[in-house]
Amino acid sequence: MSKRDVVQYEGHQFLKQRLVLSVLSQQAVRIDRIRPDDTNPGLRDYEVSLLRLVEKVTNGSRIVISPTGTSVVFRPGMVTGGRIDMDCPVSRAIGYYLEVLVALGPFGKEQLVATLRGVTMNNVDLSVDTVRTATLVNYRHFGIEEGVELRVTKRGAPPRGGGEVRFICPVVRAVKALRFVDAGRIRRIRGISYATRVSPQTANRMVEAARGELNRFIPDIYIYTDVYRGAESGLSPGFGISLVAESTTGALLTAELCAAAGDAPEDIGRGAARLLLAEIARGGCFDSAHQWLALLLMVLGPEHAAKTRIGKLTPFSVQYLRDIRDLFNTTFKLRPDPASNTVLVTCLGTGYTNPADDPRRKMSYNQGGGGGYRPYEPSGGHSEGAGGNPYAPYLSEGNPRSDSEGRGASTKAQKLRDEIDHVVDIMNENIQGVAKRGQDLDQVQDKTTKLRDDTQLFRRSAGNVRKRMWWKNMKWKIIIGACIVLIILAIVLGVVYGKK
Repeated sequence: MSKRDVVQYEGHQFLKQRLVLSVLSQQAVRIDRIRPDDTNPGLRDYEVSLLRLVEKVTNGSRIVISPTGTSVVFRPGMVTGGRIDMDCPVSRAIGYYLEVLVALGPFGKEQLVATLRGVTMNNVDLSVDTVRTATLVNYRHFGIEEGVELRVTKRGAPPRGGGEVRFICPVVRAVKALRFVDAGRIRRIRGISYATRVSPQTANRMVEAARGELNRFIPDIYIYTDVYRGAESGLSPGFGISLVAESTTGALLTAELCAAAGDAPEDIGRGAARLLLAEIARGGCFDSAHQWLALLLMVLGPEHAAKTRIGKLTPFSVQYLRDIRDLFNTTFKLRPDPASNTVLVTCLGTGYTNPADDPRRKMSYNQGGGGGYRPYEPSGGHSEGAGGNPYAPYLSEGNPRSDSEGRGASTKAQKLRDEIDHVVDIMNENIQGVAKRGQDLDQVQDKTTKLRDDTQLFRRSAGNVRKRMWWKNMKWKIIIGACIVLIILAIVLGVVYGKK
């Protein structure tokens, strides 16, 4: 299947994942009908901040937003990494933006060092505690272990936030293939109970309530209390708890809960414990909050079959699989396991390698720009002059991407664009090669099944041969023994009758 110039989507629900997949696949996307019927149509503040973050972490990305904000065209650049400093809107937690950096950070030109400020925990996005104790730990299954760090320097509870974190992610050339199907049994539970601008006893009350629910099932439970005061406690009072269950094989299952106005600490502790028990009941090697990470890194793995076990697919994961199919031309094989009520997930990796680490793809990331926001482009493409662009009145005079300046681009900028296009072409060839291997996974599994059947047949044949040889040897032993007995009997009889 040939790749389209632009993959089209509708709606705002999966904007974050589509931007990440677009950057990694180097496939442009267009998203229309972003809240068109809402009283406040178009992009929200946190979505605009997300676009800015993607622009900062990449080089050469082009973002086109319609005047109403209901349509976005995104043409991805290359991941560069480096230092990033950003204030996140308090409408979403810092974890919303960290998920993007977790997915893109390992594939940059240089080490990513990001400082983000805002809300550190809410009940919509992953908390910074879960990212630190589970998300980044799951990196190890894909060969990313050294140099990963997330440090919480300030806590920030909703609604005003005031928290701050520092995320460091090293660069890798490629990730390892995942072969993780044994979920094991839960052996211990760890957690963090935090409180900001409230009594320190609040954290202890959440711990006792959570332990009261979990001690009936497992004794090895340790939940840390993290109480912040003064300048490090953010701008709003709040408290919450994050729990992680670890299995005997290293699977991590998480649950968390943040207090709203009027919530008692005991209710938060018990609620988080019950959420964790529900997550454990789902089973699998990755919990529902990290299914997307396993699916993404499986696709980016080497050109071998990757396999894992997860619980029931969430609606987010189902859509994630569809978007991976659209942008990477890769499909997964899903096989339900009724015995454990889980799903075995298998796919063939694309052999993705870091473009900055591949000699064929190296280029100068630091020359020129290519990034930035652009006015909305109709589906027909660019229009020369203000008369041909129906949205020309919305162009700001200082916009570096206006058509008048575009026509006056220097030769150096044009050369840079040619280099970028060359790298993109190589990336496209790499991704298109996946289409030719669409049937390889089934062939590998068929060969494995045939090899297992041949092995069983060989074992049975070897057993039959061994039994025949044993009986043959036993027959000769019996014959030789009988002959010896007859000879001895004849000698004895001869001696007896000879004396008579």
